[in-house]
Amino acid sequence: MIPHHLAIELTDFGNVAVAGPMAAVMAAWLWFTGQRVLAGILALNMGCAVAATVVLKEVSRTLGGEFYGTPLQLSTGAPSGHAVMSMVTYGALGVLFAVGSRGSLRVLAVALAGLLIVGVAVTRVTLHAHTPADVATGLILGGAFTALTAVAARHTRGAWPAMTPLLIGVAVVALAMQVSGLRLTSADFM
Repeated sequence: MIPHHLAIELTDFGNVAVAGPMAAVMAAWLWFTGQRVLAGILALNMGCAVAATVVLKEVSRTLGGEFYGTPLQLSTGAPSGHAVMSMVTYGALGVLFAVGSRGSLRVLAVALAGLLIVGVAVTRVTLHAHTPADVATGLILGGAFTALTAVAARHTRGAWPAMTPLLIGVAVVALAMQVSGLRLTSADFM
């Protein structure tokens, strides 16, 4: 089992205050390397994912039942915004590296993206922030936006630029946001 303080750090990678700037770095990198349509799609997906999460949380809060810890029950906080943000952000990162890189960098980046998604999802449940159903709903919602990014990335024209600067940029921003301590909740958007 992950120690509580490490679970908090890991789950924070799904917070929009951490994932949002990382998505912005990816979109900016795509824009400045000539992949402008894909940059726009990524930014639009992130914005739509945040909006959809806020709307669904409001519906869940208004219509949902109390959280009794039943694994298949949605709580009044469904879907998990952290699960949505991790899937959209790290899913997009994995897609970009799967399409735009080769060899060990591809494997490393895709594996890291997958581990972050799973880590955030698991910690949302183990920290008792959400039910497994809340997290699954968040992963499905985020997965839909990630699938749109994947389709767009596969149809991108032209050569892909070097991917190492993107990985470094995303890592630096992620660490900076983690250290900053800034966190946002869905209530900040309602």
